[in-house]
Amino acid sequence: MEADFIRDLVKPNVEGLWNILDAARLAGVKRFIFASSTNVAFGATEKKQLTTDTVHVFNPYGATKAFGENLGRWFHDTYGLEFLAVRIGYFRGRYDDPALREAWLHRIWLGPKDCVTFFRLAVTAPNFGYGIVYACSRCPEDYLDLTSARKLLGYEPEETVPDTA
Repeated sequence: MEADFIRDLVKPNVEGLWNILDAARLAGVKRFIFASSTNVAFGATEKKQLTTDTVHVFNPYGATKAFGENLGRWFHDTYGLEFLAVRIGYFRGRYDDPALREAWLHRIWLGPKDCVTFFRLAVTAPNFGYGIVYACSRCPEDYLDLTSARKLLGYEPEETVPDTA
């Protein structure tokens, strides 16, 4: 089932993000961590690894998230707001997720402990200005490139997809 583009995607992911970023700016917030999505790059099906430079949207949802990354860049350049776009891998917060029977999800899985570690680092890392990073655990094939997460945040995943998947 496709989301209604205006109601379900533009309202929260474009208009809502604008309102939150502007409110953050007016309140003097120094750092904004944006929940982006791997859907920003999933359209690049020919690539063996998705880097943070990869922008090839998979669907309209991914297009709104790509817009959010660019809007964050504008707020950083215009107002100096630190902005981190996090292209979050597959996360459900549990180890016994039946969906993990689908092998392709193993390439982008984010484990619960790694998720906590990642976002703790995102909040406490030294100033980085603007960045885009992927958030996933230790996954086969290094499909999501963690180079910028390592550089900007010092993130090093520890979890792997559970054997029970």
